Amino acid sequence: MKRLQNRLLFGLLLGVAVFVALGLYADFAAMGRLLTAFDWRWLPAILGLTGANYALRFAKWHYYMRQIGLKNLSVGEDLRIYLGGFGLTLTPGKAGELVRLLWLQNRTGAHPALTAPAPTNAFGACTL
Repeated sequence: MKRLQNRLLFGLLLGVAVFVALGLYADFAAMGRLLTAFDWRWLPAILGLTGANYALRFAKWHYYMRQIGLKNLSVGEDLRIYLGGFGLTLTPGKAGELVRLLWLQNRTGAHPALTAPAPTNAFGACTL
């Protein structure tokens, strides 16, 4: 447990250091001016359209899972697997996409070669 706490603390401190370094490089004052000049009335529309984008992408994913025969997943479980893959999206090679394949294999027994072409951005697959 102590080892995990040390790793989390190190990761947090590293993240803060990177944020400060990027802020100094990019000029915090200029970023502040841009944020104050932004028309925040657009934020609900931006968030709504982003949410709609993810909803459509999930609908496509769920449809594809049904088409390849994975009908034993509930919508909620399918959504959990789909969203869980985004947790590692920023890793090199989009490892979260590969984690999805493993979760699907563990849950349904589906071979990763069957689920890899799913429209999730994995390996350049097209998305909406």
